[in-house]
Amino acid sequence: MPPAGTWNRIFRGEGFRRLCGRGYLLAYGQRNSAELRDNSNDNGHTGSNWSFSLQPEHVNDFGYRAQHVTTVAAKAIIKTYPQREVDFSYFYGCSQGGHHALMEAQRYPDDYDGIVAGDPGNDWTSLMFGELWTGVNSSVKGSAFDLPQTQLNVLTNAVLAQCGRRDGGLAADPFLNDPRDCHFDPSTLQCKPGQDPSTCLTASQLQAVQAIYQGASKPANSSADLARLPARQRNVLARGSGR
Repeated sequence: MPPAGTWNRIFRGEGFRRLCGRGYLLAYGQRNSAELRDNSNDNGHTGSNWSFSLQPEHVNDFGYRAQHVTTVAAKAIIKTYPQREVDFSYFYGCSQGGHHALMEAQRYPDDYDGIVAGDPGNDWTSLMFGELWTGVNSSVKGSAFDLPQTQLNVLTNAVLAQCGRRDGGLAADPFLNDPRDCHFDPSTLQCKPGQDPSTCLTASQLQAVQAIYQGASKPANSSADLARLPARQRNVLARGSGR
């Protein structure tokens, strides 16, 4: 709790990535602890494994409830201190924290004046199946299908060269603002005879990329997609990063 004379009358809630299991304050909040009043929680469980899922109430805490009840409690505590009125409340979260941000917006819209839901992990079935599909079609399939960082960089640079700046972004941006407008054909990167392998994709690596881009689908009698890689996640694939 910052000293009364330095508080900027802003309350900030923090969402944590992955499974959480401990309280977490972002570096931004820590650096500005003399001005901000922050709130974080462990989402109702301790540790980063799924053992908490055996108890339904812990699942509810993780899914949506923990952020709300700790927000209400934190604001009540603030009122007991000098300069107790909060002018503005903001929630920040990315990945799993983005999912919690969406839950705050949908279930408890009065908790915060503004919410930043970065890269929200909100569609768990598709997200988890999508991650499985990515692994099955690359490294798990065999070393020839693996996509090391060198090849991911080749893919990233080619995508940016074709589609960068077309969606309102800056020339220096290492990502696309709206990947839906990018219709990049990875087959243009297939290695030619005698080409430096660090500058292209082998036939197996190209097969892996195309399978990941296409995503899984149900049997031939159904057109429903199971885990088509969302356009926004193709940036993640190209960067070789994840949650």
